[in-house]
Amino acid sequence: MLKQKRLALINDVTGFGRCSVTVELPIISALKIQVCPLPTALLSVHTGFKKFYWRDDA
Repeated sequence: MLKQKRLALINDVTGFGRCSVTVELPIISALKIQVCPLPTALLSVHTGFKKFYWRDDA
């Protein structure tokens, strides 16, 4: 029995955009490769708040 290939998809998770996990995941899955997403940042275009929080552990 053949094992399914796995891929660690390391990228941002955004609510809007053309270059994030939300776009790449279905394309790679269509190639019959199991995708394991590893988000580097959670981004939003929400501007309803006066302040924001940023934490960089790197």
